[in-house]
Amino acid sequence: MRVPLENRIGEENKGWTYAKFLLANERVGNVDVAKIESYLAQVRRLLDETKEGGKALADDPLFQRRLAELEVGLATVKALMADQLAAARTNGAPSLMGAAALKLRGTELVQAILQTGLDALGRHGMVYQSNALYAGWNGELIGPEESADIIYEHLYRRAATIYGGSSEVQKNIIAKGALGL
Repeated sequence: MRVPLENRIGEENKGWTYAKFLLANERVGNVDVAKIESYLAQVRRLLDETKEGGKALADDPLFQRRLAELEVGLATVKALMADQLAAARTNGAPSLMGAAALKLRGTELVQAILQTGLDALGRHGMVYQSNALYAGWNGELIGPEESADIIYEHLYRRAATIYGGSSEVQKNIIAKGALGL
């Protein structure tokens, strides 16, 4: 496309370089470690409070294993985030491949955490109260207090593996950068 010279941003023929810089920053920005920690704490509370056969779901070996896997995932995401912040400090921007790995792990971790929450909520018959998803709703909530939030976030965060470049695109970037494919 032709753009008048006065409308050009940056140097000529550097558009893809600028786009990659923006994409790497967007991908790092898509991973909110504090929010992930909050989701995990919410799910832990739900597992502690939800009983099945008189025992908390947190005592179920399957949920214990899932929580352990989620904790390892969180530690991985924190390490990837620290790496990308260091790259940005040193090089002025996160690395394209590192940002792809962070986005891939971060968005998939969020979905795994929220799925664990839904699996726990299923013990309550998981009544879907769509009105509870809207701000200002003052009705009586069926099930645990976290129900509406976990369901809303689960549905909303499904898109996270698509925006900013789908998980498949991130895997291709990693394969090309790390494996030379």
